[in-house]
Amino acid sequence: MHINKVLSVLPTRMKFFTYYLKECPSSQDVAEALALEGAPEGTVIVCEEMCSGRGRMHRKWFASRGGLWFTVLLRPAQLKSLHALSLAAGLSVAKALKSVFSVDAKVKWPNDVLIDGKKVCGILSEAGAKADKINYLLLGIGVNVNNELPEELRESAVALKDVLGFEVPRAPLLKEILLNIDAYYYRITIGEVDRVVREWKEWSSTLGKIVRVCVMGRVIEGAAIDVDGDGALLLETSRGMEKVMVGEVVYLRTLEEKNEL
Repeated sequence: MHINKVLSVLPTRMKFFTYYLKECPSSQDVAEALALEGAPEGTVIVCEEMCSGRGRMHRKWFASRGGLWFTVLLRPAQLKSLHALSLAAGLSVAKALKSVFSVDAKVKWPNDVLIDGKKVCGILSEAGAKADKINYLLLGIGVNVNNELPEELRESAVALKDVLGFEVPRAPLLKEILLNIDAYYYRITIGEVDRVVREWKEWSSTLGKIVRVCVMGRVIEGAAIDVDGDGALLLETSRGMEKVMVGEVVYLRTLEEKNEL
């Protein structure tokens, strides 16, 4: 992929510049090192293959050749909601899949992207902060594009090439994702978080389902009825309303199925 040639003509507020690596331990680690050296906002690390990729909750992320694995370095002057930015990243990918390849993707709280219920993209947000000030933010995005998935993941994950039936060009997808990130990042930094959250709800596969959420050893079951302005998931449970900021969501059934029981 001739990345910088593609990005140089993007009509964005943020200027993107890409480092392309054939192999690296993790794009997050490379981006963090560059951030500490003073790399500017809009720096993008693209790795063809990662040997130590990681996802949320320190899970290993399988990042073999053919996927789209990258991290965007951001330096917000202020950011009221890191959760909203994670939601925006998932929305950016889902909308890009729709606009570039006409694929009906959905977002799963907090920041996964699904096609027909299978995970096609995961997102990891990490911040470098000091004295309550965010020095940098690393937005890691991994999209299964042309990569082969391990056998044990094929029930729960999918690659874009298996959905479309052909080898998928990755540069147009990266371009569209970055365009979307730029637009949502701008909205969030000027205080339009509610607008971003409202749009995320329109693409959500989580709302309207009975779910189980694992939160720091605690298990909560309930109906996912809303996402608030902070990006938190609101669950209606037998004990009342629960606000969940982080956790792993498992879909159990829809509200309609619950009412039929």
